Amino acid sequence: MLAHTMEIVPRANRNGIIECIVAAILAHGKYGLMVSRKMSQQRTNENVRYYDASILDRPPLFPSTYKKFAIILVLVAAIVGIGAFLYYNYTVLQAPARTQAAIDDALSKEVANDYPYLQSYVGWSADEVVADLDASGITHFEISSGDPSGNTYALFHAPSTLSNDDAKAYYEKGIGKLDPPKAAQLLYGGWELSISSDSTSGIRVRYADFKSGSIDAAIASAISQQGLADSEMKESGTDTSGNTYQTGTIELDEEEYVWRISALKLSDVYSVDISDDAIYVGIRINKA
Repeated sequence: MLAHTMEIVPRANRNGIIECIVAAILAHGKYGLMVSRKMSQQRTNENVRYYDASILDRPPLFPSTYKKFAIILVLVAAIVGIGAFLYYNYTVLQAPARTQAAIDDALSKEVANDYPYLQSYVGWSADEVVADLDASGITHFEISSGDPSGNTYALFHAPSTLSNDDAKAYYEKGIGKLDPPKAAQLLYGGWELSISSDSTSGIRVRYADFKSGSIDAAIASAISQQGLADSEMKESGTDTSGNTYQTGTIELDEEEYVWRISALKLSDVYSVDISDDAIYVGIRINKA
């Protein structure tokens, strides 16, 4: 049997050796970590790039071409802005003043006071009335009478300030659809005449009164215009349609006729703003 010789290390020495080994390992690990961190920081610093920002502190300098282009843009913007303001001022802000000036101009013109004298046409046929108007040089054109029976002939007399063709075009468009200056041109001095061929032999004229200023004054003017001041007055008041009226009787060719004059605000008849003082007047004479 072979005998082996072994050096026995004391326990205390073994513990010291282990502690030294552990310390060495820890020291190596701490050093390795520090080295690793340092290398990492070096790599990070190597990848960062810092740009020179001193150019941002300089005043901005534009090329001359850009300067010219910018100036042109500013000028164009200014011209467009001024043009837009002038257009708005003319078309919106000054529109009411221009409209009123055109209305005042239309109503300031001299027009012929040639309303038909209805008493002279009582008992006449429509053809006879039209022939008399033509002989007197009174221009007119036929309009719808609104009588479904077809027993009424109606015409419109154009004012002396408006041609017959223009008046017809205005009328056919519709008075309520005209702009106020054109409506004033058509109505100031114009009138409608209706002649009925039925048993009552009625005749009626309607027109706008821009001079009287009130309904009562317009009725009084119509009575004087038609020579009815000396006739017998019968009744006055307001009807269900809002018309203020005056009625009376007159004897013509030994026959009794009834006349009726009614009036109301022009704005209550047509949806067009011409004048607050304008009155719409209707005069009718027919057999009693």
